Amino acid sequence: MIELTPGAANSIVATTHPTMARSSLAFIPQPVLEIRDTAGNRVSQSSDVVAVAVQGATLTGQTSMQANAGIASFTNIKLSGSASNAVTLSYTIQGTNISTTSAIPLEAGVATQMQLEWTVTNIKTRGEITQSPKLILLDEYGNKVITDQTTTASASLIRQGVVVVSSSTISTAVNGEISLDGLVFIARPDVAYHLRFDSDGLPSVSTSQFVVLPGPVAVSYTHLRAHETGRN
Repeated sequence: MIELTPGAANSIVATTHPTMARSSLAFIPQPVLEIRDTAGNRVSQSSDVVAVAVQGATLTGQTSMQANAGIASFTNIKLSGSASNAVTLSYTIQGTNISTTSAIPLEAGVATQMQLEWTVTNIKTRGEITQSPKLILLDEYGNKVITDQTTTASASLIRQGVVVVSSSTISTAVNGEISLDGLVFIARPDVAYHLRFDSDGLPSVSTSQFVVLPGPVAVSYTHLRAHETGRN
């Protein structure tokens, strides 16, 4: 009986590969490469080292892995940088020109900061803020974290570094955006304040200084009764 054995390494094939990557997070799943001969058989006797490189992002982790029975399994590599659909990974058997490439989209990682998209206009005491403040959740590279549906934020009115009043409204992210709707603050008018927005685990962001305007007239019930009595 003639036993056939695999030939020399001729190609490298990614048998397991992530379909996307999130910035600064380890790939799920991690890449697995198989070394094959000209007939497409796995070269089971191969212990060659397979190295990975990237174009369009920054690659970290253990970027080279020695094959075991012709299989190189990476364990902790990850990409970081600006979100892009033009990132390419290249796998090469070290010491040869045998390689393969794979495109992979790079998406935002986890939120590390908030960006306020809102301009302070005509804030009145006892009056609802009509144009709701909006917070954008960004990762460390400034990518909008559109997958975030859980981060929450609240607002406080600040004067001279002291919290005057905090809103009871807690707003939750939708596709990486937090809209703080229905905010109402009761504060002394004609005095300078700023609004601060807080979220657990993220740095706070604040507006520029503004002056609270007089709000709707609050009619005293006692005064109203006295006025009605005087008419009778």
